[in-house]
Amino acid sequence: MRSADDYMEAAQLSLQAGFPAEAKKFVDAGYAAGLLGKGPDAERHKRLKALALKDLAEDDKTLGQDDAQVAAAKDGTPLVNAGLNYVLQGRADKDWR
Repeated sequence: MRSADDYMEAAQLSLQAGFPAEAKKFVDAGYAAGLLGKGPDAERHKRLKALALKDLAEDDKTLGQDDAQVAAAKDGTPLVNAGLNYVLQGRADKDWR
């Protein structure tokens, strides 16, 4: 990541894919690198951070509610996505058995 745009794009793509924890990590890294929160786009950076935090809070509330359906899905995509959400939120010890 070399620019504020890199961090913004990565965070936006993460949000679009349904991974707000990952988006928050990109936003936090951009702020830590001193690339976000400054300049003419500082307000835009702030809005993206707020959106990532809002989506993450919603994700925290619903995480685990559909685990039975995810585990029974016909293909592995929902299971992979749910598992990645657990990992990104620091809950990698989830047992799917």
